Amino acid sequence: MDRDKGVNTRLRPDEWAYLLLIFSLPLVRPFYLTVAWGMLVPLTDFIFVGAALAWLLALATKQASFRRSRFYVPLALYLGALVIATVTSTVPRHSAIKLVGEVYLIGLAVLTFNLVCCESFMRRVMGAWLAGTALTVAVGLAGIFLFYLGVKSPSRNFPLSSYGSLPPGDYPRIQALFTNPNMLCTYLNISLAVCWVTHALGWLRPLWSRALHAGTWVVSFFTLSPGLGGCVLSAGLWGWARLKGTKHRCRGLLALTGGVLAAVAFFLATLVSPVTRGRGGVVLPTGRRVEPSSRVLVWQTAFATFRQYPILGRGLGAQVSSVEYLNASGRLEHLTDAHNCWLSIAGQGGVLGLATFLAVILYLVRNEETHREDDANGLLRWGLRTAFIGFLYQNLTGSFEDTRHLWVLIGLVAAMRDGMESISRHQKFVRAAAAER
Repeated sequence: MDRDKGVNTRLRPDEWAYLLLIFSLPLVRPFYLTVAWGMLVPLTDFIFVGAALAWLLALATKQASFRRSRFYVPLALYLGALVIATVTSTVPRHSAIKLVGEVYLIGLAVLTFNLVCCESFMRRVMGAWLAGTALTVAVGLAGIFLFYLGVKSPSRNFPLSSYGSLPPGDYPRIQALFTNPNMLCTYLNISLAVCWVTHALGWLRPLWSRALHAGTWVVSFFTLSPGLGGCVLSAGLWGWARLKGTKHRCRGLLALTGGVLAAVAFFLATLVSPVTRGRGGVVLPTGRRVEPSSRVLVWQTAFATFRQYPILGRGLGAQVSSVEYLNASGRLEHLTDAHNCWLSIAGQGGVLGLATFLAVILYLVRNEETHREDDANGLLRWGLRTAFIGFLYQNLTGSFEDTRHLWVLIGLVAAMRDGMESISRHQKFVRAAAAER
């Protein structure tokens, strides 16, 4: 997967812009503009425009090649379903604006798939991701440190979040530079996988690798997010993949079992409200009342929306849930998000939207063993795939289908899954272009 020796490997402007984009993924607050309907446009979106234009210029001047792949088929089907959900929407104007954002997210995956086509550039991408992670972790650790020094208000301690559905207490909940802790947790899940891969490949000095890995786990824990189950699941999958062919395969199986059980436990914990209000629920034999969580309530209303609009959905970007909920902090919330990726897509795009999104996922997770992988390719593939599976788990308790780092991850997984033949063609193109110059 490496560029041939003797070929000029200096980075093009579009590649430099893309690395800046990767670094900027966690830089959401305060680096954003607020536009119509309260939508946030972070710095990353502006960098994408520059990177995309620079890449198109590189294509026009034959400094880069467009990678052909079947990967575009499920992407096109999904985009087609989103267009239909926009045309048939109950809120057409809002859906039209949302569609622009969806095209951008798919563009992130396409740009990633086309630019990350050799090991040397993948190494730079991993470095840019870790640089963004290091900044995020530093901000998160600073928030934890300040909290225990007595700065406990989110208005004074920037990295802190409100407690949300958790009961208030003498503990910090961290969102760092993201808009909420759950989103931060999904990003750090991917960062953990990047730490494992770069450490295994020796792309980062052991001391820095271990320090960043430890810091990422600490900040992940203090998100207090159900997405932590995805982080543990990814860790179990990675341990199993690394040890299954060795004499320590029993340890690998133990790691996988522990990761799965922990993921199940985190999911079950999201089903129960942390406090009881004396309404609904069931009374256990012990006499304790158990009430459904806010997530269970919004899942019910989201499913009701899907039943009402089963084929094409209510419309892209339309509200699929509506629940008034008094959270554990004593704050009355009006919840309109499905808090579940699959119900969110089903409610907005119906069976058509859900089926085409699943087509993208199935393309990425389906094994393709038509070529022999070297160690670096195998580690990269497994690392990215474990992060992706962990992310899919996290979408059981959150609607993260529109996160920028997810679509970058989709592009990276596709590049590793589908890349060998395309990369070979790319190398021939680079050699030919170098010869012409």
